[in-house]
Amino acid sequence: MARPPDTHESHDVVITIDDEPSRCCCVCTEPLEWVAVGPCGHRDVCARCATRIRFFSGDRRCCVCRTPCPTVLVTKAGAAADDRARKRVYYHYPTGARFDSRRQYRKAVKTCVKPPPCPPAANQGAVAAVNNSLGAPPLSSQPAGVSVNLDAPRPSPLVEEEAAACLPCAAFFVAIYLCVIMILVTMFGLFFKVSENYHQKVATVVLFCLFSAGATIFAIWSWIRFRGHLNSDA
Repeated sequence: MARPPDTHESHDVVITIDDEPSRCCCVCTEPLEWVAVGPCGHRDVCARCATRIRFFSGDRRCCVCRTPCPTVLVTKAGAAADDRARKRVYYHYPTGARFDSRRQYRKAVKTCVKPPPCPPAANQGAVAAVNNSLGAPPLSSQPAGVSVNLDAPRPSPLVEEEAAACLPCAAFFVAIYLCVIMILVTMFGLFFKVSENYHQKVATVVLFCLFSAGATIFAIWSWIRFRGHLNSDA
């Protein structure tokens, strides 16, 4: 007896994953957005963890293969070499890191001026108990006449670096502004000399004031725009 055709539909589900799964930092397990790439080429450590390890711990080895990395490049996790070649690079000496983003460079500088996190209270109590058993003075004791202020403001190298970087630009803007003012003074001075009556001289002075004010406003606006461009990503 002939069997009827099999009309039973399969319930097997086939899942195709085209995109790669999101990678995470091997230190903090957070999703990777900015990575620190060393000579070994590993891209598994985020920029924040790399900055803390290289600055506070002084460890300049790769967290994956332990290869010495005197310098690293902080860039986008999915950035190609061609994209990095077209960007401006900022070098941070305390960590030996190069950044192709000014925003990430500023974050690294601010991170490095912060003190390392204090140990938990439980650890402090254990250390105090050990010191008491050994007869050592408590950690909180200070010599007479010495006061320690942990909240004292620390000098920020970011301000000094930004001032040094903006000084040539500010000098350039001031030079252009002075040249424009000198041109206006010369031009309206000639107009003032050739003026035949009182009303023409007054009009010349008023026009000079208006043009000078316009040049000043334009110079200030240009400087603000230029500073905003510097503070944005390269």
